[in-house]
Amino acid sequence: MSRLIPFLLIFLVCSIALADSAADVNQAATPFLLQGETFTKALHVIGGRDYYFVSINGTESIVFATYGGVRPVSNESELRDLLAQELSETNVSVEAFLPNSTEKDRIWGYVLAFNESRKRERDCAALIGMDRFPCYDLETCWRACYTPACQTMKLGSGAFFLTLEQKMYLNITFIGGNMSEFGETLYALSPNSTTTRTELESLLGNIRGIREACGNVESNSIQQRSGVGFCYAVVYEYGGLINASADITRRRDALMPLFTADETASLLHNRTLERLGVKEANLARPLCLQVKGDAEVELGRAKASANRALSLVSSAEISSDKQELDASYAGLDCANSSNQGIRAFNSSFYRISAGLNAAASSAIRAYESTSQKLNGSKSQLSALQAQAPNDEEVQAVAASIAALDSRLRAMPNPEELPQISAEIGGNTSRMAELKAQFEQRQTFNYYALGAGAVLIAMAIFVAARAMNSTPKKKSRG
Repeated sequence: MSRLIPFLLIFLVCSIALADSAADVNQAATPFLLQGETFTKALHVIGGRDYYFVSINGTESIVFATYGGVRPVSNESELRDLLAQELSETNVSVEAFLPNSTEKDRIWGYVLAFNESRKRERDCAALIGMDRFPCYDLETCWRACYTPACQTMKLGSGAFFLTLEQKMYLNITFIGGNMSEFGETLYALSPNSTTTRTELESLLGNIRGIREACGNVESNSIQQRSGVGFCYAVVYEYGGLINASADITRRRDALMPLFTADETASLLHNRTLERLGVKEANLARPLCLQVKGDAEVELGRAKASANRALSLVSSAEISSDKQELDASYAGLDCANSSNQGIRAFNSSFYRISAGLNAAASSAIRAYESTSQKLNGSKSQLSALQAQAPNDEEVQAVAASIAALDSRLRAMPNPEELPQISAEIGGNTSRMAELKAQFEQRQTFNYYALGAGAVLIAMAIFVAARAMNSTPKKKSRG
């Protein structure tokens, strides 16, 4: 019993280390999962080190190395070397699984066993005459059908019978061709070949082709009692083909990890990169949610400013910036974000927002300034109309101001506002000139009226003096 204690201690230590390693992998794998996903892990000991192959929702996705801390193997070359080393250590090689000469004879024997069941097929071909002549089309099939029995059928049934004969011949030929190709490929199999996978697939393709053609022969009414019934019913024995297919399939499947090692490494590499993105998104989610909350507030402010501007003016630039800002905000997906993506969002979103706010504020200021200027000109016009309601020039200015008011109410483009403002300024200047003219004219009238009054007074005074200075005549007494 005392001799077992060291071994038990070693076993216990190894078990604890393995349990710790598995727990570390569980902790390391969790950030790589999307919400609702689950994972399983499988331990692979490669080169004396523990690796865990993690499958997420049933798909092998990440390989975790456990030496020097748990880490995902994300380098494609490292993954390829790792898979190759595991295949080597588990003796998965072409040499180990390709059939040797004795095994090739056995596989070929399976196919020959099937070939023994083709007797009635050959008998049917001989009864028609296809054992001596080919039957590729109606013309060659007419010539092949030279036996007395066949001649009677072709004369009685014509093209209908010849078509059945042609199908029979083509399928029989296909069976023979695939058997020959199968034998050639089988005996050419070599560990030194660079196309072993293709060759094994070709062998399986030959067997599938033979079985499909056999089915066509068996269903041809030329040998069915319910049909023409010219030949005895052909029934094949498929056991040999089934055995040959199973043997080759087993070898191919055993070698498939070797055949697909590079492809598997590439898939694992791509899936690992995708999962690294998921992990980064999971870690970045709290920051993303905060950034999106701040952006939502800014979006509301910017859109309020834009809506205010668009209620006053018609601006394709402001409308476009508003839509772009909406799209930028919607594009921040906190379920699939990254720190780099968040930085890019901040830069883009606030750049668009700044441009929108600047354009909207500029448009609002320009509109309100122009509107205020127009109201001032309206007040100036009212005063002028009170002075000279029927003056043609005043009426012309009034028409211009009314037109400018209509243009301003029609939501002009911001680019039009400087021109409208300039025209308002022109009317203001013109009204100032008219006012000065009217005041000057009124002053002149006052002076003229005063001078006239003085002249009249002087005339009256002179007349009065003249009357007073005229001598009176003495009366006679």
